Amino acid sequence: MNKYLIDSINFTDGYERIATITDCKNRTKIVVHFLEYGECLDCGEISDKKKVGDIIEGTLSICLIAFSKIVNDDITHYYPDILNSSWVNAVIEVTRSVDDYSLYAKSSITEEDILLEFETKVAYQTGDRLLINGSLEFEEKDETE
Repeated sequence: MNKYLIDSINFTDGYERIATITDCKNRTKIVVHFLEYGECLDCGEISDKKKVGDIIEGTLSICLIAFSKIVNDDITHYYPDILNSSWVNAVIEVTRSVDDYSLYAKSSITEEDILLEFETKVAYQTGDRLLINGSLEFEEKDETE
């Protein structure tokens, strides 16, 4: 679980948020999608719950992965040319399987293994390097833990 500084909140609509955040440990800046269950906003309204400059703690995952293929490339990631989007393209290395739809992998996005959630069944093996396209998701630490 890492701590992140909110640099900007790029989009609000209902419970959905897209924000640019910086990892407090390694200073990496990323764009993520997350849900703020305690606050429903009209599109573009300003949040009272999360503000620029706040520190948030949680985990990252890549979800809604509809495209993946085995590659021999270096582990890396980049954002397509979609302004303020949480969509990310990444080359990752599988570290373990969870089930037919979920894997953990090494990535250049975070120092921790990152959870990958696929839209279809996959049969990748530990050590496979994959090119994936998906939404970079942030899940906040549960305060009751």
